[in-house]
Amino acid sequence: MIDHMTNPSSQSHLLLNSGDSVVLCVNNLGALSCLEMAVVTRAALSTLGNTRTPSRRTTGVLSRLKQHPSKMAANGSSTASKSSNNAGGKPTGPTAEQVVGNFQRMRQEQRGMASKASEFEMENNEHSLVIETLKEVDPSRKCFRLVGGVLVERTVKEVLPALENNKEQITKIIETLSSQMQTKGRELTEYREKYNIRLVGEGEGEGQSADSRDSEGGASKGGTGVLVS
Repeated sequence: MIDHMTNPSSQSHLLLNSGDSVVLCVNNLGALSCLEMAVVTRAALSTLGNTRTPSRRTTGVLSRLKQHPSKMAANGSSTASKSSNNAGGKPTGPTAEQVVGNFQRMRQEQRGMASKASEFEMENNEHSLVIETLKEVDPSRKCFRLVGGVLVERTVKEVLPALENNKEQITKIIETLSSQMQTKGRELTEYREKYNIRLVGEGEGEGQSADSRDSEGGASKGGTGVLVS
């Protein structure tokens, strides 16, 4: 791609001389992993190094690898002016994008807890089924148990207490996850009320009429009023 961009035969080529500073943005378009982005970035730096082009690099989803000194000065002055404006005015709260991002992150954490709790519930049920079955078996009967990927021969008398102990530990983990999910649910509710977040399809009937009345009367709740899908 860089060869094509610098090829004089291309109508859209970029004329580069040795020692020129340029701006090169590598965008993953939401499809590449961090490892793949690192490979692409390194290849781009290596190619530009062969052209003796000075490089500056920062990593991220959109990696700014090269920047012209004049653009750096312009960006610096713009940032300074924004900082002075913010310092002179009232402190601004989080943007709508930040509010949505935090809300989505909290929802993802709650879903992760629910998924993990479901896995432990299934494992707990399996333990209960095996324990009930082994209780009706002769304690001296041979029993095989998988330990660290190795099938070990034991007796029912030896395996049953270990399974019961495991079941108790799994039950405690489930209780802990349930408590954490309840706490996270309260945090989500408070966060939604604080920033007036509404989910798509929520309150389409009476909610819309109430919103229209509030907008007509000029009264609105505090927050950004973010709509989250």
